[in-house]
Amino acid sequence: MSTNYKGVDYFNIDALLSEEERMIRDTTRDFVSNEVIPIIEKHNQAMTFPRDLIPKMAELGFFG
Repeated sequence: MSTNYKGVDYFNIDALLSEEERMIRDTTRDFVSNEVIPIIEKHNQAMTFPRDLIPKMAELGFFG
């Protein structure tokens, strides 16, 4: 998994996360980068929600 996020961890929060939590974070970042960012402006302008993302979000466990 490769994320494009290059933020600075000023408070060393990464050290507090378990490997599983880091994996969830990275998976979420990848999903947003690959699936949401490319289409969100179009949906924002049209005032719509990208419903086709819902099954993908469910598959990743975003809803519990």
